[in-house]
Amino acid sequence: MQDLIDAVRSAVDALVAHMPSVVIDLWSYDWVRFLVTALVFVAVGLWIGRRGQAAAPAQPAGFTIPGPGAAPAKPAQPTVDTEPAAPKKIEKDLKERGLPDTEIADRLREFPAKLRELKDAVGSFRVEDQSLKPLLDDAWKILDEGELRRAVNMLFYVVRNSSDMARSERQSAEKHLSTATVVWALAGDLEMTPAEYASAGEFYRQSLSALADNADGVSAKLLEKRGFAAYRGYEFLTAVEAVHRAVEVLEKTLGKEHADLASVLNNLGLAHTAGGGLEQAEAIYRRALAIDEKTLGPNHPGVAADLNNLGLLYKKQGKLADADAALKRSISIKEKVFEPHHPSMAGGLRTYIALLREMKREEEARALEARLPKPAAAAAAQ
Repeated sequence: MQDLIDAVRSAVDALVAHMPSVVIDLWSYDWVRFLVTALVFVAVGLWIGRRGQAAAPAQPAGFTIPGPGAAPAKPAQPTVDTEPAAPKKIEKDLKERGLPDTEIADRLREFPAKLRELKDAVGSFRVEDQSLKPLLDDAWKILDEGELRRAVNMLFYVVRNSSDMARSERQSAEKHLSTATVVWALAGDLEMTPAEYASAGEFYRQSLSALADNADGVSAKLLEKRGFAAYRGYEFLTAVEAVHRAVEVLEKTLGKEHADLASVLNNLGLAHTAGGGLEQAEAIYRRALAIDEKTLGPNHPGVAADLNNLGLLYKKQGKLADADAALKRSISIKEKVFEPHHPSMAGGLRTYIALLREMKREEEARALEARLPKPAAAAAAQ
């Protein structure tokens, strides 16, 4: 360092030697020499600093390095579809998909309750990583404004991060996983309303992955929901796999002859039928029928529903005589438990009328047709 100082002084002395006499006189003073030398050092320091700044790598736009004690930066929000999924928008989407008005009405009727449940779940959610808290608060506000899809994507980000942390510390994070399970499941339920079956199935899968190992009753219900979403989305192999797992869970927890098991077996039969597994479906429907006859009694509406499913399967297989027997018995049970104009009664009659016409029994078909409730317009005209 001293060598550098001496070199600078020598250079300045040489420069001054060529200056006018008045400058040389001033240079004879020690304080002048000290001041000029200091100014030279400052100039050199500034020059070196500017060169280093120019050589430094460019910082990414929007990226800042917080100083000591600075609050953690808010995580970037995932790219989301900001189109709101308010009831009117959902109704429009469902109509464009060609769903029946009755089904659209049912979905829209369930939507507000499911939305409230999701908001309650979000409100009870707690995150250890405080940088996620603002995002959770934003999701709540967006839900309140009706922007469902955007809010669900934000929750996806929060829950995924919380769930990852919870899995690595499972013993101390069971509450996180439980809440994550509820949030995923309710998100799936909400996606079922606008018939977004693929994303609903994925949400149910995420819910299952966050579920505690000993929650068999919940897992069976989630598996059934995932299977139904896959069935409605024409993913029949996935539907069969999910509902079959639900059956296995219920067999373990409830036994092999429980009435609740029969209901899930019917859903499994539907998935097999849709996927072309008619023989598997027949065995499953027969098992469901046997369980319901034993647990509910031979004249229960559940038995009538089992017989209706079995009759439709026989018709698809070309076993028309077996289909005739099953559907006729189903109608006889419904006649005992339902009013003549009950929707289930009318549906059963229409199914049987279609079979009779396929069997060329037109006279019987017309006789049953006379029992069907007449449309409101036709009844008013008479």
